[in-house]
Amino acid sequence: MTNSKLTMLKPLFPIINFSTADSHQGEAYLTWFLSQIPERMVLLHERYAASGNQSDDLDFSPQSLKSLWVWFCTKKLLPNQEAELQQIREGLDVWLTQVLQFHKANRYSISGEQFFIALDLAIYFLEVLRQNNPSLQWQIGTSSPVTKNENQPVLAGFQYGVQVNPWQLHHLFCLYVQAEPYISEDKLYLFYESYLDNLYGKDIPLGRKVTWGEQAHYIKGQSYPATAELIPDLLEWLRDINWPGAMTIAEYVREIGEPLLEYLPEVFSSNDDIWIGWLRSEVIDFWPEELQQKAEEIGKKHGRFILEQEATDHDLEK
Repeated sequence: MTNSKLTMLKPLFPIINFSTADSHQGEAYLTWFLSQIPERMVLLHERYAASGNQSDDLDFSPQSLKSLWVWFCTKKLLPNQEAELQQIREGLDVWLTQVLQFHKANRYSISGEQFFIALDLAIYFLEVLRQNNPSLQWQIGTSSPVTKNENQPVLAGFQYGVQVNPWQLHHLFCLYVQAEPYISEDKLYLFYESYLDNLYGKDIPLGRKVTWGEQAHYIKGQSYPATAELIPDLLEWLRDINWPGAMTIAEYVREIGEPLLEYLPEVFSSNDDIWIGWLRSEVIDFWPEELQQKAEEIGKKHGRFILEQEATDHDLEK
């Protein structure tokens, strides 16, 4: 067993409140965080090798994620070590609540060692992304209605404003290893490939669904017609209004108004009644009557009668 002691990545200076910190505090925290990465990667290599593996396996290649994930999922501690880590973990509750924000730090029924190693695993994963994709870089995060990355270190450079927070990955990895009854060697590798879609993909929404809400809010902040070439993909997004970000996209395209009419034939000529229904209820029903009639005429040409004769709930609210 390695002599390196498991610790959680925690600054020695006073913990800042990320939501109220100023830019200088955020910059200082990022500088400290980046200074810790080499040491955390050494610790991860040591613990991996102490289990009988070759430290050289962890060469920051995408393929290295396979063996690393199998090791992480099967890692177990002796009972006395587990008790020691649990005590340390309980002492970090305030800190963990601050950085996780959305999540309860003690909700995971996994081993203490897995809980501690999960953050180093997240950092290794993000370093694999960064080292193999030069456009990605660590920076100070920004907040949005669907993320709480403000003043925290994030990996950025993905399309449509997506930022990846290592603490959010820590949360996901803990949930994955807890929820899955079997070990999939490709789990982390496929996770990596999904983020490549966020980086290089063409058809939005890109990559993992967990990033769709973030993409939607980024797009909503852009003005039309700068987003004109995205309209077909945005309408595709409305095939299911329950998809992450779909309601935000509906709010965005409904404000485009008349220029959206030229894109409607593709929707009306489809056999997807649910898609047409969402377009009507979440976009067209919010338009002025004259514009609704124009949409109705387009629908009739394709055998679709999209306006109901009786008042809808939306009409009654007007």
